[in-house]
Amino acid sequence: RFNTLTSRGLTAYIRTALAALRQIRSERVVLATAEQRVTLDILLVAVANSDQYGNNARIAPSARVDDGSLDLVAVRPVGIVGAATLAARLFSGRFDQSPHVCRLRGSHFVIERAAPGLIHTDGETHATGSTVRVVVHPRSLRIAARKFIRDSEDRGQRSGRFFLPVIMKNLLRVRTVILSDVHLGTVESKAAEVNHFLRHTRCEKLILNGDIIDG
Repeated sequence: RFNTLTSRGLTAYIRTALAALRQIRSERVVLATAEQRVTLDILLVAVANSDQYGNNARIAPSARVDDGSLDLVAVRPVGIVGAATLAARLFSGRFDQSPHVCRLRGSHFVIERAAPGLIHTDGETHATGSTVRVVVHPRSLRIAARKFIRDSEDRGQRSGRFFLPVIMKNLLRVRTVILSDVHLGTVESKAAEVNHFLRHTRCEKLILNGDIIDG
């Protein structure tokens, strides 16, 4: 459903989720880490490397991108009322406190289900087998970062909590640049920051990873 959306954003996601909720059926899965193995009937399994999907929808409250671990969140079957309660918890940072939610943390997960099917990776669907393995690869990505300052210090403008990079006097030369979740067309998009970065960067390969343009 997400792959066929003509527009992205919170409203579109909510409409799609509500439509899917009416048709979704629970599925029995086995969730395994290095320390434990549990069997559950679930509606959803999410493996997160940060605390939220976006728009403050905190699927794994307090999860961090720099702790070397992933957070697996499994949602047990609920009705319409239970789903509404979970939605409220999702946006209030209390999602994992629900009795309908199971949360595991680790660097390696194995998810076993009865048959092959689809998974979503940041909204893009992929076909997989009946067993899905999720593994952390520490220090596998080298990142070049610039110092950031407030826009008011850089250009004499007010921009609240948003930041812009210091003006680059020299080009940043790297092998690969990966852009993701720019969301052009939305109020929250950091189009100016992306434009500034690209004008001062040279790379051999530019990868547009997903959610670049929102309708």
